Amino acid sequence: MAQTEGLERKRQVITRDNQPLEEAEAFIKAFAEKTGVTMEHESTTKPGKGSAYYIPSRHLVQVPPREEFKNTEAYVATCFHELVHSTAKEMGRKASEEDTARVSYSKEEIVAGFGAALLCRQFGITSEDDNTAAYLQGWSEAIKENPDWLINGANAVQKAVDYMNEVVAG
Repeated sequence: MAQTEGLERKRQVITRDNQPLEEAEAFIKAFAEKTGVTMEHESTTKPGKGSAYYIPSRHLVQVPPREEFKNTEAYVATCFHELVHSTAKEMGRKASEEDTARVSYSKEEIVAGFGAALLCRQFGITSEDDNTAAYLQGWSEAIKENPDWLINGANAVQKAVDYMNEVVAG
């Protein structure tokens, strides 16, 4: 018997009538199709589901459905963030021998955060600027302690975004 059997979920999922941002979502779909990334949309109503992540071993991006985000811009920004993660292998972003798991994760999150911000700007999405700033603020201590991450990360971000645009255009 499962330990959670019979328990009700405390968090209620609100669904919204978030209309697609056609150009941005066409970009997401084209990039996923051309690179073989599987996109899954699991609802937050399913136990253990509903968060956004990228699984490298499965080349899979999971995000909740658009309707479960506060707005479509947040959905698109989240898709961009996870798809930037999916470029890590192709772009040669891997841990150096000195990196701990935490360091590798931190560096990759900085790249994905800035990459999503650049892609949002490319599609005229500025409403997510505050969320992006808040997300990256969470990494500010790591950047302050390791300023080279910002320079190296900016280079990695540009390569990832250029690659994504080339794949979609190609």
